Amino acid sequence: MNIRQEAARMVVSELGPFEISVDIALARGGRLLAALAEGRLEAQLEPSAGHEAIMSTLDTVAALGQARAGVVQTRRELVLTRTKIGLREVAVGGLMGCPKENDDGFSTSGSLSDAAVDAVS
Repeated sequence: MNIRQEAARMVVSELGPFEISVDIALARGGRLLAALAEGRLEAQLEPSAGHEAIMSTLDTVAALGQARAGVVQTRRELVLTRTKIGLREVAVGGLMGCPKENDDGFSTSGSLSDAAVDAVS
């Protein structure tokens, strides 16, 4: 195996776990947001109770959404780079399964992989 192949395989071995980690963080952030809102309602607290925590969590979940968009773009770039440097045989994966972007740059489809669902459960 040549140096390029070894380097590419090292990068690819980190890509999947990275993608899963971002999805897990996004899912957990969503659960935290729901728990904050539901907890306030269940405790019959005024709307201002916990407001800053909810808003901060919303900002964090939005940032995780941006991180996910970055991970998808990373995969796209790696697929293109693989071809440009002549490493078609290195399994980066394809664009198949990557969410498509709409006009504002956000993905429009996709779901957690089985591994991500298992890890969050």
